[in-house]
Amino acid sequence: MDETSLAVVEIYSLDAVKVNLAYLDQLKRLFTDFIHVNLNVGKKTVNWKDIEEKNITMIARSFLKLCRYKRLIPHLFNIEALHDYVEQTLPPIT
Repeated sequence: MDETSLAVVEIYSLDAVKVNLAYLDQLKRLFTDFIHVNLNVGKKTVNWKDIEEKNITMIARSFLKLCRYKRLIPHLFNIEALHDYVEQTLPPIT
């Protein structure tokens, strides 16, 4: 298995799923706060229900802002790990 495959396995490991379930409400709130629709306007114009129903995805710019504001980079991630994480979690542009 290459490094990318190992990272995917780690993201979907039982421990990772348990953490996601334990913090699901907080993760939904964080996603809602940083989704580009709300971030660009400066207030919540869509809520989690809207995001689910319309299948709104987070764009890379918003994800990177989330990481910067919450101090997730660069001191916790090196740029290569961040690149791999973005590729695995965000949909492609096309």
